[in-house]
Amino acid sequence: MTLVKVNNNVPRPFTSLVDELFNELPVFGKGWNGEAFPPVNINETADAYHVELSAPGRNKEDFKVNIENGLLTISYEKKEETKTEEFKSVRREFSYRSFKRSFSIDDKVDAEGWLKIHQAAHELGMHTNATMLYGHIEKYYHRVDHMRRLRDLQDKTNGFNTFIPLKFRNKNNDMSNVAESSIVEDMKMYAVARIYLDNFPHLKSYWPMLGRQSAQLSLSFGVNDIDGTIDDPTKIYSMAGSEEQNPSMTTEEIVTLIRQVKRVPVERDTLYNVVKMYSAESANEKFDVSLN
Repeated sequence: MTLVKVNNNVPRPFTSLVDELFNELPVFGKGWNGEAFPPVNINETADAYHVELSAPGRNKEDFKVNIENGLLTISYEKKEETKTEEFKSVRREFSYRSFKRSFSIDDKVDAEGWLKIHQAAHELGMHTNATMLYGHIEKYYHRVDHMRRLRDLQDKTNGFNTFIPLKFRNKNNDMSNVAESSIVEDMKMYAVARIYLDNFPHLKSYWPMLGRQSAQLSLSFGVNDIDGTIDDPTKIYSMAGSEEQNPSMTTEEIVTLIRQVKRVPVERDTLYNVVKMYSAESANEKFDVSLN
């Protein structure tokens, strides 16, 4: 933590007092690099938070760590007294040092909170998308409940553009013991979503996650969006075991993939406005189209 002085608008006489205050601010103790607060590192693992705090000369027992309401708080309090006797005089010195820092660790929101955020966005005129990770430990009724909540909010706001089911991949993670869903199960997921979420204008199968062949097949099961050319440097799904280890396709490859299942390729923008519509003959042919 760094103490920052903001005094550009303070009259000069008072500015000098502020400078003196910060220049003479007592540090926590020698060996702490002159900082008023010690440096803290927090590392999160699957089942614990590991706190590293540099505090030379201080006892570990004097520090307290507490987690409450999404805040991890580290505090220190120490009272010290020294007594010196010389001749007929006795000198006593008392010191009190304290330290407290809090860190937010609750970065997740529950379902109700998520829905409220999207409802607020829709009421402001913004459009959003919704996803659902499926095929891990959930049951069918969990999927239905997930989609029901989305459907109910869409009836109120009509602010969702698309629904995106995301297939669970089980490589290189803590749930590698959970089997992945079959292609048949994937297609059922898309078909049911298209029927149930009839108030959503679009249904997307994310081809880097599902694989280009399965994404192509999904176009026959209610999907009308397979995403774009993609150049994903994070390769999240590649690392999790997707068939697409280098997720990237050219426009011509996507257009060809769509044509092979007798669909009309259409290029869109983020808000699903039509940018280009391709004919059945040439991937480079551009048409001026209307949304009406």
